[in-house]
Amino acid sequence: SLYSSLPWGFYPKFNMEDLHFPHLHSLTLGNFSFADDEPLNWILKHSATVKELYMDRCFILFYAEIGGVEDMLDRISLETSDLEDNSEDSDVLVYHYPRRWHDYFASIQSGLPHLSRFGFASKPSRWNRFNMPLHRGWNLRTELTSDCYGVFSCGFEWSPSHFQPPNGWPNCGQQDLDALRGLQRVVRQRAGLN
Repeated sequence: SLYSSLPWGFYPKFNMEDLHFPHLHSLTLGNFSFADDEPLNWILKHSATVKELYMDRCFILFYAEIGGVEDMLDRISLETSDLEDNSEDSDVLVYHYPRRWHDYFASIQSGLPHLSRFGFASKPSRWNRFNMPLHRGWNLRTELTSDCYGVFSCGFEWSPSHFQPPNGWPNCGQQDLDALRGLQRVVRQRAGLN
């Protein structure tokens, strides 16, 4: 179980590239932000052993505005080549991550052939910094909410109620839900529940 009381993964960056757990059976990520393909690819590298995957308050960070680039590059999981000029502010660079949860759920379904338990939730009320789930037994109820996507603006990560990116928020809720249901069906079949 890898948890933080604050969003992590993108900022501060967490480089998983050199980590490998040859006997990893169960993985739980809490409050993790996916902003490029590397963390998902890292999970899929454990395809031979992972049977349980839980994502609690994880979100896809699909848009970022980076100011003070030289200082920030050491703290975020992007390279300068990933960033584009911002037409509205020359001191800020922007980043667009095109993958959505339906892409992730499809990759998990095909890339983790032994997965027989999966949980996904994004409700912020599930836990707080004083009562994180890894400290007690819990059962992650699978659900999609608007908090499953986020943006980053000059040092802060935001949910839909706080910030409006130039091209708006992802409008793929039904695709995400259909892909999640498909993944759940396959996982239940593998677990012998269907």
